[in-house]
Parts: sequence; structure tokens; C-alpha cells
Amino acid sequence: LDVRLKIAEYLHQELGSESFKPPQLMRDMVEAGKLGPDSSVVLCITGNGLKTREVLEGTYDVHEAIQPTLSDVVGLMDSLKDKNSQKVEEAAWA
Repeated sequence: LDVRLKIAEYLHQELGSESFKPPQLMRDMVEAGKLGPDSSVVLCITGNGLKTREVLEGTYDVHEAIQPTLSDVVGLMDSLKDKNSQKVEEAAWA
């Protein structure tokens, strides 16, 4: 969970959006050491805050699963930027 907190902090800092601000509960759990190294929590970055997988089930057709590493998050963000740039170019030619 501590890695996921770092990822959320990175996204919040780099993108400047309150949507990516890590929830206080996540901070509290990390500080309290509530989850061991073999525990996992799935959080989804929705652009409207972090959500658990159960809350979003059935909402999105496509998702990207990544490892909880900063390099994977950065890679995913870069690929999303590329996809958005392609969509803008395609719309300009339409």
C-alpha cells in the first residue's frame, strides 16, 4: 500500500489535480502499518479520484492493469498522452 500511496502522490503532484490526491484513509493505513507486505488493495485512477475495483465494476469496458511501481505508472501516463494526441489529430482531419 505504501507504493500505491507514493504513486498517488506522484500523480497528484505531476498532474496538479485534486482528483489524484491520495485519500486520507490510505495515508492513515500506511502510517499505522495496517497492511502487510503480502496484502494488496486495488485502486483505480478514474480522473475523478481513486476508487476501489468493486465500486467501478461494470463501469468501464477497457482497463489497464499495471504493477504498483512508479515506472509503470509513468509509462501508462505516457501511453495515455500518446493516445489522446492521436485522437486530437484524427479529429482535426475529420
